[in-house]
Formats: sequence, structure tokens, C-alpha cells
Amino acid sequence: MSDIIITFNYSELHKLSAERIRATRVYIRDVAGNRIRTIIRNRVSKHGLGKSGQLKGYSTKPIRISRIPQAGRKPYVPPVGGKPGAKSVFYPGGYKAYRRSVGLRATRFILSNTGDFWRDFRYLRDGRPDGDVKIGVMDSLNADVIEYTEKGRPDIFELNEIEITRVGEEILDALEQTFLGSEKWRRIRGKGTRD
Repeated sequence: MSDIIITFNYSELHKLSAERIRATRVYIRDVAGNRIRTIIRNRVSKHGLGKSGQLKGYSTKPIRISRIPQAGRKPYVPPVGGKPGAKSVFYPGGYKAYRRSVGLRATRFILSNTGDFWRDFRYLRDGRPDGDVKIGVMDSLNADVIEYTEKGRPDIFELNEIEITRVGEEILDALEQTFLGSEKWRRIRGKGTRD
């Protein structure tokens, strides 16, 4: 991977107020956070991929699914097929067999059923000019989804080198627009070079 070198004309930087510099730093964090969220969402929800490739599929370990909806769990899809018991249904083929029996995708893992999780998955903006860029969910049930999903698929919400490069390029574009102005930025980008 080649290095990215950024050169700024610092002679103009002293003209920026402390508030403008702070606002620019917050903006850069916003650019990075939103880009990271978009990359992860598209990769996982549309393609079933983690950082290092295809995500592990659904479990085939035998499982019992309750006939009674669990408090707070969403969405509840009542079990069909399987081997019925008094309070639950047994699926010898595991969660994968349950998903198949109720008409949900079972061939490969793609974290998307109703869309609730992905609507909640976001850049958790805090307005600070420094610190970690946090991506996550607000709903505690969706936080449970993240915890459970990461157990069997530890790289699901991580970025690979290509994705990190994309985020870096978007940050560079935002910096160029901020410091050069949009008109000069368009001229430079049109020529395919960076100063």
C-alpha cells in the first residue's frame, strides 16, 4: 500500500480562528464517522461480508425456539415445522433450519430482516473535536444483536485496509474543500492531482 502524503500551506493557517479550527476538526470526525457507517452497512447488509470476507453462516447446532414471544425481543416469528413440544419447537438443524422453516434467508448470513437494526446503526456524534469516532446503536435490543453477532463473527464491524483507505481519501477530500475552497478543489480534483 502506498503512503498518502498531505501537504498544507500553513502560512494561511494562522488566519483561522480557534473556533474555525475546532469546527473543521468536528466536521472531519463527522465525515469519517458517516463514511465508516455507510461502508459497514453496505458490506454487511447487502453482501454478507466481514472485514476478511464471507461471514460465517447460521448455526446448525440443534436449538429449541419458544412458542411464546420473549419480552422485548423483536421481531417475533412463531416457529413452524420442527419437532413441536409443549412450550417450544425443536430444530435438529439449528437456527439455520428455523430460519428456513419460517421463510427467512438461511443460505448465508446477512444482518437484515426488518431493517430496524440498520435504521438504528449510526455514527454516534458527540460534537467533540477529538477522541474516538464511535459507530453503534441506541436501542438496547440492537446492542444485544451486535454483541451476539460479534461472538461468532468477530470482524463483522471492522474495516479492512481498502476500506480504511477509502475513509482516508474522503477525509482528504473534506480537508481540501475546507482549506482550498470548493472552486479550487474542483479544479484540482478535475486534473486528478493533489497539492
